[in-house]
Amino acid sequence: MIPRSRAVKSRSPCTVCVKRKVKCDREVPCSNCSKRGQQEKCIASNRVKLDKVGAEPLEYKQEYLKLWHEYRYWVFDWGLLQNASRPSVRQQSDWKTQIERADYWSNKLNMDMSFKLLDYSVEKLGGLYFGVLGDVGELYMELETYWARIRGDRAEYGPESYFWNAILWSVLTLTVHYIPLSVLEAIMFETQFSEFPTEVEPRFTEQLRDELVSEFINVTIQMLKRANFLECPNIRTIQTYLILASTPFPILEPALANSLLTHCLHLAKYWQIDQFRPLVADTPDLRLTKLACEKIWYRLCVHDYNQSGRNKPLSIHESNNSLLNHAAFLMDKPNVDVYQSEEMFETLLWKVTSLDRDLERYFTSQTKPPLKTLDAVQRQIDIFLHKIGNLDSKSSSSIRCEKFVVSFLLNVVNWKLSNLTYTYYDQDSGAAKITQLSTLLIAQVLNNIKSQMDYLNRLPIVLVSLVKILGFHSLCFIFDKSAINEQLALDISEIFQSKDLKYSGLLRAAAGLSERLRELRKLWKTVRIIDDGQTLNHPVFRILQDDISRFQEDSRRLNRVFLKSDDIAFESQEEEEAQSYEFMQIVRQFESAFSLQKILDSKV
Repeated sequence: MIPRSRAVKSRSPCTVCVKRKVKCDREVPCSNCSKRGQQEKCIASNRVKLDKVGAEPLEYKQEYLKLWHEYRYWVFDWGLLQNASRPSVRQQSDWKTQIERADYWSNKLNMDMSFKLLDYSVEKLGGLYFGVLGDVGELYMELETYWARIRGDRAEYGPESYFWNAILWSVLTLTVHYIPLSVLEAIMFETQFSEFPTEVEPRFTEQLRDELVSEFINVTIQMLKRANFLECPNIRTIQTYLILASTPFPILEPALANSLLTHCLHLAKYWQIDQFRPLVADTPDLRLTKLACEKIWYRLCVHDYNQSGRNKPLSIHESNNSLLNHAAFLMDKPNVDVYQSEEMFETLLWKVTSLDRDLERYFTSQTKPPLKTLDAVQRQIDIFLHKIGNLDSKSSSSIRCEKFVVSFLLNVVNWKLSNLTYTYYDQDSGAAKITQLSTLLIAQVLNNIKSQMDYLNRLPIVLVSLVKILGFHSLCFIFDKSAINEQLALDISEIFQSKDLKYSGLLRAAAGLSERLRELRKLWKTVRIIDDGQTLNHPVFRILQDDISRFQEDSRRLNRVFLKSDDIAFESQEEEEAQSYEFMQIVRQFESAFSLQKILDSKV
């Protein structure tokens, strides 16, 4: 601690006084903080300035941190996760082939296998879809009806039957995606389901599982088409989509997933399922209906937000107000018990997601967030961590699943909060907190492997979050002398190489992007520009800007559908002429040796 007798003065007021909106005498610690017993916070807010006395300022540091926000939005969010302009495996096959494949796998499925998969999903994966269905017991009755129709014991199919078939196949898709490989292999071969050679060991691989998931997704979509879901408004369409959204479906088929989600948004508004406020005159049946609508609404809002982007400008989640307004209300009413409201998993999941939404807009717009906003988000994170800590994870597998999902998402929101603090306010303590939270998120994933719950690591929200964290630490490694960024990037890359995840095209492309970013470190260390003395005028920054410009232009092409993608030049000739020949040669050599297009193509 710095003693008061030294009368250390700061050039700016401390952050504690700024938050309280009071006048600061700018001493370290200031008189206001000394009176309130907050000397440590006051000193910590000024330690960054004191530590830099006599040190060479890194004027470019905040610039590359802002560049990360733009790079993450265009290259990771748009180019890697949401870019629907790249054809998927399904888009490369014609509709007739898709129907034939759906019929083939429908015939290969047998009754024994379907019930075993359903049993596993109900026992282990209930937290992922129980809130979507009003009565899980209906699944067993509808599955029996499904096989009765196939045997010819029941009447012919109608639209309602196909809707239920779509739900059943979506649940089977969910189960095949998450079930341990050894259990899946036992079910497949015990029921004589597979036609694959038995003399090859292992008989079932992760790559084969991913292919099976893709086939099951196709069957589900074909069932919706046979139900004529576009002409027949039915709540089963929303339920089917919500179950599929917990599988790789939105990542594998972004265009189709966005189209199906948009249709579900219209159905939600058509039935007004957001009108679930309980009234005194409600009958018991109506209360149960409203409760089911509430769960479906918040689930739909969560997936609607997760798929938001330039490919899906329509959304409904904005109709839910920001939770920060609620946080400000609670500050004025301290007697309100915030720990006893809305204990349902769906509402809690949406509340945490809404905090992510409040922070994401600052990443998207590259604007500086107010300190009071960051402080309000931190208070809400602490509240939710308390609520999650009260859940008994030993009670059931579904509760363990729900606890992991919410706690992981909370840590991701906390990581984003620290990222904004690191970028705009405190680069020393912010960096330490980002490192701590990245380590914590990695530890959560590793703990799932240790506790034999590694199937939860396949959740889309987990994979997408790890991809973005990997990109951040890989980019920081270019400019930061600390080895911790490289180590964290390598740790996440090692997780991607685990036996359960290494066949994922998304993770393969993300690992390639990370390696490409780390290769830029060599250019940063060896190339120096002495013409104008501007640090930002460097081949590394030019390469990163080229990557961003590539997808900005790609986005503009989608709005001009009458032009082919090859008809528009990627960059103007004037931009290239502004740099020397040697400068541009370094840039082009790197972009040729580490082709961004080839890396992204590895996703398919």
